[in-house]
Amino acid sequence: MTKNKQWICCSGLVLLLGILGFKASAQAPGSSYVDNGSHIINTGTTELVYSEKAYFGPNAVWEINGVLEIYSKEVFISPAATFTGSGKIVFFNPALVGGADNPTLLDGNNGSFIDVAIELRNEKNLILTDLADPGFGTTNPAGALAASVNIGKKLDLAVDNADVILNGFDLVFDTDAVIDGYRPERKVVTGNSIAGHMVKNGMSGAFVFPLGINETDYNPAEVTAAGGNVHASLQDNTASASNESLIAKGIDRTWHLYADADVAATVNLQHDLATEITGFSSAFKHYVTRFLGASWESNAGALGAVGTLTTGTSPVAGSSMRNLGTTIPGLSTDTKTYFTKAGLIQDLKPTLTVIPSSFVGAAPISITLTIKVIEVSNVPTDGTTITVRLKTGSDYVLGISSGTVVNGWTYAGVVGANHVFTSNMILQNNSSQFDLPATFNLAGGTGVYLFSVAIASGSGGEVRNSNNSDQEQVSFNP
Repeated sequence: MTKNKQWICCSGLVLLLGILGFKASAQAPGSSYVDNGSHIINTGTTELVYSEKAYFGPNAVWEINGVLEIYSKEVFISPAATFTGSGKIVFFNPALVGGADNPTLLDGNNGSFIDVAIELRNEKNLILTDLADPGFGTTNPAGALAASVNIGKKLDLAVDNADVILNGFDLVFDTDAVIDGYRPERKVVTGNSIAGHMVKNGMSGAFVFPLGINETDYNPAEVTAAGGNVHASLQDNTASASNESLIAKGIDRTWHLYADADVAATVNLQHDLATEITGFSSAFKHYVTRFLGASWESNAGALGAVGTLTTGTSPVAGSSMRNLGTTIPGLSTDTKTYFTKAGLIQDLKPTLTVIPSSFVGAAPISITLTIKVIEVSNVPTDGTTITVRLKTGSDYVLGISSGTVVNGWTYAGVVGANHVFTSNMILQNNSSQFDLPATFNLAGGTGVYLFSVAIASGSGGEVRNSNNSDQEQVSFNP
């Protein structure tokens, strides 16, 4: 091997493991491997590149039927370089050959699809990075394409903690390309940004985008479509441009999904239960929703299924999936490209009936007040206390004492200007009713009397308070 004191490799130099054998050597800072020629790696042969920097030029043509192992910290691939074959390229941590313990920094320059399998075995990750051209005269793409890597066959996340960090750039899969090995410990990390996306071209069925906003997060999406190029990324609610505060009960993750043209699809979102906020629970009915600009669309609610979007142990503990048949917009800036989950809102409505509703005769008159609390939105209450308040009045007296339980409702006595009753649970599309004996003390004269009842805000987890009261008017004629 030709080297100087910095261990700089000459152009085209590759170590042949099968011929020369392999011994880990110090990877000198600044050492470079530069290739701009043709190579064939035969089946059963392994070749290695372990300089600190590896550059593949525009005339680099590799047919890999064996294995190409790359231990370099920085890897630059010119757009015109080609990689084909039945073998694989494996990225390792440079520390394995005496280099620094580093991630692999990869610049694909939005080049030709790498038509050979890729394995990631660097537990320090692979980070898409816009590296400087060493002198090939590359025209650098702009934006998310500046370091875009295009996968033509397969990307295998082969060891735990081997994540692909988008770093604001695109990771693109060709029509027949797949991703393998994904699970909570191995994923594509968005960095809580939609500057870069994971992209699947030529959709022809289901494809899993194993996304997380960081290396401890795992909230994948599965898209099923017949055609279209789908882009996917993930953010939390603080970073997202959509307004999740409009959702009464939701989760702290928003998926950004768009296509090159409108495409009909089924979107299946898997969230970590730890991301549930503001009263949301996957144990109750919920739905996938899209942002409409000033609101989020409503959809039919259903319980979630335990998440199975993984190639590891399934189902994934502490996860929940829910899907939606929808259209993925063909414009990245369309508000409907933002997807998340929303819980159906518990909604309680009271009714009040007084029997008899008209009185003729001398006081006092025995009456019965019937209070019924109805769940009207097909969502069970969440187990928190339901409080009903019946307005007090000098013209009637209840026939029960504090602490009395009537059909599951406990009379807590008078609080302020109200008789207070509490209970704990009402199932979806169900109701709970209790009857109160009372005497009406006609105060004199002919007229009407107004009884009123109200449900306290937040009872049973509800947030819709526009229908929380009812009144009953009775007439009297002593």
